[in-house]
Amino acid sequence: SFSAEISSELDMLGITLYATVLEDEETHNNVYKFSKSNVQTIQSYPGHNVLFGIDATKLSNYFCEVENVSFDRIQFNFPHWRGKANNRYNRQLLNQFLKSAAEVLSTKGEIHVALCGGQGGCSATTLQDWKGSWTASMFAAEHGLITVREFPFDAQYNLSSHRGVDRPFHLGKDPKMYIFAKPDGVLSVPRDIQLCCRHELHVMVPNDD
Repeated sequence: SFSAEISSELDMLGITLYATVLEDEETHNNVYKFSKSNVQTIQSYPGHNVLFGIDATKLSNYFCEVENVSFDRIQFNFPHWRGKANNRYNRQLLNQFLKSAAEVLSTKGEIHVALCGGQGGCSATTLQDWKGSWTASMFAAEHGLITVREFPFDAQYNLSSHRGVDRPFHLGKDPKMYIFAKPDGVLSVPRDIQLCCRHELHVMVPNDD
């Protein structure tokens, strides 16, 4: 739905779009009411593509080995483990996606991830809040990425995928977009959203007496 919503604007800007989904085409058409019409909208613009059966945690398997392309922007809106899941599985999904996306990202490219309020972790003010988040900046750092920006995200498109079925889902009161990029020594990033690690060092001095 999001790709169909932005496909016209991207075409006017001369930007090529690859819209991908995990399900095969038949399954996606059977589950989602607007699947076929969204595909038709996207493919009505020359250069735009719709790809089925693409695992977002294994992007290099397709785009490096088959297509041999890299991307200036990769966007994943509201990733969520299929079914009722706890934070452990959602963290795993986000971690594997960031690793996968970093492998097919161009040098100056950006990874955009939309998350519900509190999931990103950048706004955490207590250890409990951080542990309850999906620790996005930590996973990004593990894959050579830095957090460039975060800002409120107004999802004005048909939110129609909830636990693998065609129904809307609740975003909470403060959904945000997180932007990650590869550090190049030039990027200026806000310090308050960077991952900060504090270590306590104990030094034992031998007693010569």
